[in-house]
Amino acid sequence: MWRAILSLMVLLVFAPVAVAQDSLAQQFTVTLRGIKIGVATLNGSLSQGRYSGASQFASTGLIGQLGKVAFVMKATGNRSGAQFLPLLYSEEVQTGRRNSTAELRYSGGVPSLTGGKLGADNAPTLDPATQGGTLDPLTPLLMIARPQPPEEICRLDRHVFDGARRTRLVLAPGPDSADGPTCTGRLDRLAGYSPEQMAERRSFDFTVQYGPASNGMVQVDRITANSLFGPVTLTRR
Repeated sequence: MWRAILSLMVLLVFAPVAVAQDSLAQQFTVTLRGIKIGVATLNGSLSQGRYSGASQFASTGLIGQLGKVAFVMKATGNRSGAQFLPLLYSEEVQTGRRNSTAELRYSGGVPSLTGGKLGADNAPTLDPATQGGTLDPLTPLLMIARPQPPEEICRLDRHVFDGARRTRLVLAPGPDSADGPTCTGRLDRLAGYSPEQMAERRSFDFTVQYGPASNGMVQVDRITANSLFGPVTLTRR
């Protein structure tokens, strides 16, 4: 779940640099309980018919008893307006609790596990053939991260499948602040988790703070989220 929370925040906080709108790159300072633990990067490309993205993070030191935390995620797919259809997803994850890799390929919206080795965590893995209509962990976050007018933000409710686990990602309008619009979000564990993991925690809340951007668009300035290890914050550099 560390990868899910951290990658979620990395991509929600993503904002475009002042280059071509379909070419995206940014860095973010990541803090845990107020202490800097690393810098996350994201690169992406979005056109009218296609999208791709990659995100990477590695902690600069040991995080409590977990040790080193790192992940690399990549995704490609087709796009028509606000509709995104994944075609390929891959990840390499080191959470301190598990090390795993995965490669998902999609046909007709149904994923299949075509490579990698999922880490053992005493939980039954879900059959990918039963996960039609889900998105990979990176695609819905790119949907949120893309430059958008204020009236289009904070609208997402999708199920996500990472090769073993199913979650639900919800983003809704929150109260506006003096600094700009705010979204409230939640990531729910649904299936593929052990009873111990479900008892540990089922939902993770987060808040997205937006600020003004050019051309009538808004961009994210700051993300705060709960995690299993304390409050995590991403700040756009």
